[in-house]
Amino acid sequence: MRFDPSDLLDDTAYTAGGVFLLGKNYLIPSISWQVNTLVGLSFQTAANLDDDSVFVSINGDYSLSDNLYMGMGYYHFAGDELKFLANVPSEQQLQFGSEYGSNPDSLYISLRYYF
Repeated sequence: MRFDPSDLLDDTAYTAGGVFLLGKNYLIPSISWQVNTLVGLSFQTAANLDDDSVFVSINGDYSLSDNLYMGMGYYHFAGDELKFLANVPSEQQLQFGSEYGSNPDSLYISLRYYF
């Protein structure tokens, strides 16, 4: 029987929070570089080896003062998207594509103050 991650979505661990990865086999490399005392860069990826989907995160932080930081980043998702099938029984209308494929790419800017 083939592993179907959508079966996990009703499991208590997923509905109550705390568990969010749907696959069994991942490759998750990460690298961080403190360019200087004011600038930090990082790159992370999570590749689900079971469904060939990938999440990539690129981030940068800049220290504006001792307690004030500005950050920006980009999240990229790749993989097969969730499919809606017409003319099939309602419990089979959604077909799981891949873990990351249905997520939109995101660009963000943040301002953080620590006290």
